[in-house]
Amino acid sequence: MSSRELALRQQLLLTKSAELRVQIGGHFESLGPPLAVFNYVETGLRWVAGHPQWPLAALLVFLWMKPRTAWVCIQRGWWGWETYTKLKAFLVQRDSGIGFAPSNPIPRVSSQKYFM
Repeated sequence: MSSRELALRQQLLLTKSAELRVQIGGHFESLGPPLAVFNYVETGLRWVAGHPQWPLAALLVFLWMKPRTAWVCIQRGWWGWETYTKLKAFLVQRDSGIGFAPSNPIPRVSSQKYFM
């Protein structure tokens, strides 16, 4: 093969390679949200590994409390978390103007489909 044919073949292969990269990128696009969750969890675990004094301090405070007091604190924390997520969803809905649009939509399945 002449150098011109080799250059043409190289250019064709580079073009095909670029097309295949774009195509495979489209196939892996659906993995973005699960991998984002994994990255979020990994970041949190790295923070805990780098700052072990804070989770340990929280654990010691709960061990020091009476069980009933700890349970009340846990319930209030859970209520606060639920209120925060509901408020966040409301603000997203209000700001988007297109109805409920959570940051990570979970498809809802009707229970009637499975239990009838």
